[in-house]
Amino acid sequence: QPSFQEARPGDIYRSLGDPNKAREILGFSTATSIIDGLDETAAWMRGSFSG
Repeated sequence: QPSFQEARPGDIYRSLGDPNKAREILGFSTATSIIDGLDETAAWMRGSFSG
């Protein structure tokens, strides 16, 4: 069972990532969409932890 605690000083309450700054400054863009990445991760986990 998860154990939920009170927030500690410095804990991040909410975080929203926006890749636009990385694209503008670094010329970086993702090669994999979030949906495809999650699908690939789930498939890897099923293959790695089944048994």
